Amino acid sequence: MRPPLPDGPFDSATIEGKAEGQCTDRVPSSVAGAKIEDLDICYLRPEKASWKIGDREVVCFLAADGPTLTASVLP
Repeated sequence: MRPPLPDGPFDSATIEGKAEGQCTDRVPSSVAGAKIEDLDICYLRPEKASWKIGDREVVCFLAADGPTLTASVLP
């Protein structure tokens, strides 16, 4: 999942909040049989240097803090 962030001035706290919200909104409460409580919603967001050159992409991903995942949990 790669949702874009809107243009505007770089503000780390605002960008972090929007990135977290966008990623959380895109994950269903049950993901391919896995309990969402067993997964962490993670993301990579633009930094100040990349924001200056137009980077507005957020990369969302899920991480398991427990048993090894052996297949994708996303549809």
